[in-house]
Amino acid sequence: MEFSMPGSFPMEGRSPIPPTKISEDMMEVVNDEYLENFQKRQKISRKTIRQSNLINQLDSLIYILAGYQLIKYCHSASLIPLVVYVISQKFLCCDSFTSTDSSDNFMTFLNQTERQNQENNVDPEPIMKVFFKKIQQAIYWKSLLVMIYHIGFVCFWLIPLANKGKLNLVVNGTWWFVSFIGETIPIYESLDTFKDRNYITKMMDLGLVGLLFSDAMILLIQLILFQSIYIQSTLSPMGRKLNGKEIELLRLPNDVSTSAAADESLDSPDESPFALHVRLYEALNLKLFDQ
Repeated sequence: MEFSMPGSFPMEGRSPIPPTKISEDMMEVVNDEYLENFQKRQKISRKTIRQSNLINQLDSLIYILAGYQLIKYCHSASLIPLVVYVISQKFLCCDSFTSTDSSDNFMTFLNQTERQNQENNVDPEPIMKVFFKKIQQAIYWKSLLVMIYHIGFVCFWLIPLANKGKLNLVVNGTWWFVSFIGETIPIYESLDTFKDRNYITKMMDLGLVGLLFSDAMILLIQLILFQSIYIQSTLSPMGRKLNGKEIELLRLPNDVSTSAAADESLDSPDESPFALHVRLYEALNLKLFDQ
């Protein structure tokens, strides 16, 4: 038997302590937990990229539809609806999710107002609801007024122009703009043929249905953007709530935090994964912010 003095180095002949089963199990648990957290962050990161692309496409689609109806149905002679659509899109703050430089927008102002109210010990939720309700109402009123404007545009400008037999003047735009696509206009055998038609048929022939349909499409897309950004995003005070489904949360491009919880809502049985579940029924409820 070999003896060693207390505090001396171990003798060369002593065998090392073998690894225990407990330490191996602990390492396996730690590795599994690390891998699981990494996979969750990857899921959220990929979802955030898809969401940014989705918001960018919906934002671009608004401008495409507004420009299309201006050229196709209004013959480049109706600028007011286009200007209204551009202004309303700025208030929806899509650039916060599609651009790296979006420090100056309406949502930034709302967040600053919320922080100031919290610093002054004022509950910011009632104030935020007032802002959100005004924006929601503005979207509906804007769409209604634009539709009325388009009806008046067709009834009081296009139809009198057609009654005079001067529809050929708007084939390539008007004095507002000159277009090069050659807008399609109704062709009649004679002026009397057009005058004999009833008023509803005249409005349909001159593109009123296409105008109102595109207005409705723009309204629907803007409601989707409003719901996504103002109610379901991390940029909004209403979107930063606990116990919400991850697939219903719109994140900023740089908001993939390590504490984010990737739940089963991100798992899709289809090959194409979901980007965002939009609760559109909330945006359709005009009494949403009265609760």
